[in-house]
This record gives sequence, structure tokens and C-alpha cells, in this order.
Amino acid sequence: MVDTSKFNLAFVSAMALHFVLLLFFAFSFTFKPEVAAKKGGVIEAVMLSEAEIEQQLKAFKLPKTTSIKKSPPKLNSQQPRLPLVDKKIQQKKLAEQKAKKLAQEKAIKAKQEATRLAEIKKKQQKETEKKAAKEKETEIKNQQALAKAATLKKEQEAEAKKIADQQLEKVKPKAELEKQQAEAEAKKAADKKVENIKQKAILAAELARIKKEKIRQKAVESEKIKKQKAAVDAEKLKQKKALKKELAKIKKQKAKKEAVRQAAIKKEKAAESARLAKIKQVKDKEKEKKRLEAAIAADMARRNQQSQQVEIDRQKKIAQQKADAVRRQQQAAKAEAARQQKIIQQQADTIRHQQEAIAAKAARKAQLERQMQEDTQRRFAEQQAAQAGQLKAAQNQREILRVMAALGRKVKASWNRPISMTQGLSCKIRVKLTASGQVISATIARSSGDSLFDRSGLNAVRKASPLPVPSDSTLFEEKFKSFTFTFKPL
Repeated sequence: MVDTSKFNLAFVSAMALHFVLLLFFAFSFTFKPEVAAKKGGVIEAVMLSEAEIEQQLKAFKLPKTTSIKKSPPKLNSQQPRLPLVDKKIQQKKLAEQKAKKLAQEKAIKAKQEATRLAEIKKKQQKETEKKAAKEKETEIKNQQALAKAATLKKEQEAEAKKIADQQLEKVKPKAELEKQQAEAEAKKAADKKVENIKQKAILAAELARIKKEKIRQKAVESEKIKKQKAAVDAEKLKQKKALKKELAKIKKQKAKKEAVRQAAIKKEKAAESARLAKIKQVKDKEKEKKRLEAAIAADMARRNQQSQQVEIDRQKKIAQQKADAVRRQQQAAKAEAARQQKIIQQQADTIRHQQEAIAAKAARKAQLERQMQEDTQRRFAEQQAAQAGQLKAAQNQREILRVMAALGRKVKASWNRPISMTQGLSCKIRVKLTASGQVISATIARSSGDSLFDRSGLNAVRKASPLPVPSDSTLFEEKFKSFTFTFKPL
């Protein structure tokens, strides 16, 4: 029977590998919102709550005074910007720390995955070595059984030859007949031996073919596992490159936004400088002091209102952009998850089909091996039965010769020779016996031509009763219940 544990182990290993990949993809999707937060760190730095907006509006209001020597509103316009810059730097550091932590976690997971794959490979190698040892042990047992059968056959052939030699020595008149029988039996034995050698060669060739097929299957399975591992590594590398590309894109966008923001700040500073220069000119004109103060107050109020409105519009736009980016990321994550799920399902279906094909092929091979084993056992049993039959026939022949010799001696001892008997007479007598050897009847089957000699032979048979019979009742029923023998005392 073929050991199917190998195929179960391969199937479990493949499914475990795909399950780990699925967990990896799910884990990466879980952390994508954090990456998005990292990407939008600059945007979050400028987000303001209603309380902060109210505080900045209060900071932009001019104090109610008529003195033109009050501090210029430059500090008030720059004061709300400083906390925002600090917050941006802090959030950028946090985002970098998160990215570093995420990279460390991915490196640890990759190392754990490599360790787990190495353990699986080592376990599969141990299973393969164990199976090879088991197959080798089975082959050694088969060879020992064949060697034992060959030894037994040689012993039986030697025994049969010995019996035949003894029979030749005891029965010289039948030497020619027995010689022919021995030659026929030897020829038959030689034919059987050639047939057995052919069958053994066929069996050895079939075993070698099966072993070669098993080695080929192992190589194919190993190649499949390597290809799957290479595909997984390629997919990981692809995801890593995509992540790097996305981070570079985000960094570029961040730099662009920062440049725009710096340009806006410079522009505001330039405007503020021009406004301060204008105020300085107004200060030089005492006559227009009050009018300029009122104009400055009105201009500052208008500017503050415009700046506040611009800031509110900008915050709304940023919030909308962030919401759109989050929505696009979520949609992309869902689409990627669906795609990965579909790929995993296809791979699982492919593996299942392959496993089913392997299982079917293994079942066919197991059936073929079982049939071959049954045929071998049947042929071996037939050989054993034939050899046992030959041994039994030789034993029966030897017993027949022994009983006939004893019977001849006893009849000859009970024979009274007629006075006028001619030398060399013989006749055939048909005898019927009971199981104990008692003579039921004795008749002449072929006369010698001398009635006195024939009667003396019949009298000798009756007088010798009970005659010797074999101990085997089956042999007695076949050969001695009713038989004919040649009576030739001289």
C-alpha cells in the first residue's frame, strides 16, 4: 500500500502557507490608515478647532487706542503660526517613529516566516527519509522471502531427487520407466524454474519502475513548493516596492505643499513690511494722524477679516482633501483585499485540484501494487501447493513400493511350489482387500498357462492374509482396495 501521509503533509503545508499570506495581507491593510495619517501629517498640523480659530481671531484684533506708537501688529500676525510649525515637526517625528516601528515589525514577521518555512522543510525532509527507510526495509523483507522460497524449493528438489535415486536402486526392472519419468519431471522442474526466474525479473522491473515514479513525484512536488515560495517572495517584493513608491510620492507632495506654504508666508511678510512702511509715512504726517489711524484700523480689520476667511476656506479645503484621500485609500484597500482574496481562492482551488489528482493517481498505484502483491502471493501459494503435491506423490510412490515389496515377500513366504512347475512362470492376480488387509477375493487376471501354478499363487495370497496395507486411508482406497500385481516367485 502506498503511504498517503506524504500527500496529507504537503496539502497541510500548502494551506498553512496560504493562510499565513492571507493574515499578512490583512495585517498590511489594517495598518494602511496609519500610513495615510503619516502621509497627511502636514495637513493635520494646520487643522484648527473652533476654539483655536476664535483665539486667533481675538489675536488679530487691534487694541482700542489713538496712539500711533503702539507695537505693530507684526507679532500678532506671526504668533499663531509658531505653534502650528512646532506641531507639524512633532507630528512628522511621530509619523517617522510609526514608520520605523512598522518596518521593524515587518522585519520580525519576515524572520518568523522564514524560520517557520525552514522548520516545515526540515520536517518534510525527515518524513521523506523515514519513508525511504521503510521502503528499503520492505524491499529487504521481500528479498528475504524470495530467498527463503528458493532455498525451500532447492531442498524439496534435493529430497525428490534422493527419493528417485532410492527408487532406482530398489526397483531395477523398472529403471528405464522411472528414468523417463525422472527426465520428464526434471524437464518440468527446469521449465518451472525458468518461469519463476522470468516472473521474478518482471516483478523486479515493476518494483524498480514504481520506485523511479515515486522519486519523480517527489522531485515534482519539491519543484512546486519552490515555485510557490518564489511566487510569495515576488509578491512581497512587489508590495514593498509599491510601498516605497507611495512613500516617495507622499514625500514629494509634502515638499510641494511646504514650498507653497513658505511662499505664502514670505508673501505675507512682504505685504506686512509694505504696510508698516506706509504706517511709518503716516506717522511723519502729523496732520493726517487721526485719519491715518482710522484708515489703518479699518484696513487692519478688513485684512483680519479677509485673512480669517481665507484661513477658514483653506481649512475647509484641507479637510475635504483629507476626507477624499481617506475615501480613495479605503476604496483602494477594499479593491486590493478583494483582488488578494480572489488570488488566494484561485490558488486554493488549484492546490485542491492538484491534491485530488495526486490522490487519484496514488489510489491507482496502490491498487496496482496490491494486485501485484496478490498475484505474487497467489503464484507463491500455487508453487507451494505444486511442490507439496510433488512431495506427497513421491511419498505415496515410496509407500506403494514399500507395501508392494512387503506384500510380495509375504505372499512368496506363504507359497508352496508345485512339483511339476516350470522355471520362470508368472501370472497376474487381482486382489480385493479390507482396510485391515484381509483378503476378500483373489482371482487370476492373466494366466501363466499353468493351472497348478495359478492355483498355487491364489492359495499363497489367501494364506498370506492379512496382507500389509499403507497407513494412509486415502492411499489405500486409491491403490490397495482393489489392485493387480504380478506373481513371479522364481
